Amino acid sequence: MKWRFSAALLGVMLIGFAVAGIVTDGFAADPIAANRPASGSEPNAAELSPFSTDGCSAFPNGSLKNQQLWRDCCVAHDLAYWAGGTYEDRSAADEALAECVADVGEPAIAKLMLAGVRTGGSPFWPTTFRWGYGWHYLRGYQPLTDAEKELILQSIDAAPAEAFVPKTAYWYLAPLPKTTINASALDRINK
Repeated sequence: MKWRFSAALLGVMLIGFAVAGIVTDGFAADPIAANRPASGSEPNAAELSPFSTDGCSAFPNGSLKNQQLWRDCCVAHDLAYWAGGTYEDRSAADEALAECVADVGEPAIAKLMLAGVRTGGSPFWPTTFRWGYGWHYLRGYQPLTDAEKELILQSIDAAPAEAFVPKTAYWYLAPLPKTTINASALDRINK
């Protein structure tokens, strides 16, 4: 009986989060325009926090058999989420995550993860894994300027290899090579 109540409660919560995500993500523009830097102003390094990743956030980094099977997909996805950008950029990052997980042989997990990031990754959630988490809270969806793209690339180049290791209990995981990250997640920044 308890498990039925728990399952029902979880279902209601997921529906609520989905509706909230759809409602907030329906706004392509940032409703908190006062938090944006003035147009034409250059970002400074203090505005962008150093890159960090928690791997697949509240989701496993892999299967029971291979505990890091899709971890690299999540780290690349975190890099895109850290950088932020437009609603279209977020959609592309989420689709790239699903494609990457499906490519490692887990299409059902890919669909589940896509639903999770579309629901829980809105820039309007006060979480450490929201869209644009490298910038101040309530940045929302806004295009990256050329100066911001340059700042992102400089930050990645200056980041230690440990920054690309998920902050999880999996202490034995090796860092990802920066070339993997740059090739898979930063194509849109280099445009």
